[in-house]
Amino acid sequence: RLFFGARGFDLAATTLTANTLSFLALGIFFEAQTSLLARAFFAHKDTRTPLKSAFISLLAGAFLAFVFLRKFIWGVWSLGLAPSAISFLDFSIMFRNLSKRFPELLKLDFIRPSLKMLLAGILSSLLVFVMIKFLDSRWSVFDTRYVINLLFLTGLSSFLGGLTYLALCYRWGIREGKKVVRIVLNVRNFGPNFLSELIQE
Repeated sequence: RLFFGARGFDLAATTLTANTLSFLALGIFFEAQTSLLARAFFAHKDTRTPLKSAFISLLAGAFLAFVFLRKFIWGVWSLGLAPSAISFLDFSIMFRNLSKRFPELLKLDFIRPSLKMLLAGILSSLLVFVMIKFLDSRWSVFDTRYVINLLFLTGLSSFLGGLTYLALCYRWGIREGKKVVRIVLNVRNFGPNFLSELIQE
């Protein structure tokens, strides 16, 4: 509503766009992991496996988009679900191939941080969703017909969601999350050596 809501873009169109983006966002985690896995193959001078995986996923995604729209008649939002399925398939293929070369990838110590980050992301996203849903429609705390109230609700929900994500990462001992928390806490000491000191940590 904040970015697309306008006279020529009514509430129904805005809701449809939001639903499509929501399903598209499901694949962000797997898309990020796929980029890392592709670099691992490139480092071992293997460019064929990522290419084959991407090609198979692309064909599967086109097939799924056709089935979702023509067979199931799910609507435009399914066009956001298809790319997420592509990202998951691409990730699965490359992870399976890479784990055959490096069995240690299947150890829990290696997988646990990614699972923790995924769970933290899901929980913080649910918090944001519940806050917007209840504060806007159920309890009507903010009259979001006005832009300033919509901005405040969006900012408050995003801030608390991000804070929850960082708190969970810090609590669960995720190294990357702890580093982000340190950056936030040490921003008052910002100077020419700020980044180099963080990297050395």
